[in-house]
Amino acid sequence: MGFPGTKKMEHREDWVKIECDILLPAALESQITKENAKFVKAKIIGEAANGPVTADAEVILLKKGILIMPDMYLNAGGVTVSYFEWLKNLSHRRFGRLEKRFDQNTYSNLLATMEKMTASLVHWIKWPMTTLLWAFSHR
Repeated sequence: MGFPGTKKMEHREDWVKIECDILLPAALESQITKENAKFVKAKIIGEAANGPVTADAEVILLKKGILIMPDMYLNAGGVTVSYFEWLKNLSHRRFGRLEKRFDQNTYSNLLATMEKMTASLVHWIKWPMTTLLWAFSHR
């Protein structure tokens, strides 16, 4: 790309051979495979993409003593959104409907909690006081 301090790679696939402490594959899944895992020189791989390391490559990397930080930790937001997209696609629902259902459940839970709390308070209120309050509120 020509940025200051960068090196141009002769072959696109050579990115896994970079001498570094931490390698962050962050764009596509299945980028570190059993074919190229043997070339990885990093001490740590941070899975910033969804599943950038294949299962076969993981075995090779772990034997080499390379620490792999799973995408569920590094890319929790992206993984969570992918899960919701998958869920939406399975149920053939729009995001708006999922949000509406979530909001309805939230409000129902909030209402149930408030009803439970106020019901327990009613036992502490004396009836003459309640009658007085009722009289003032219904004039």
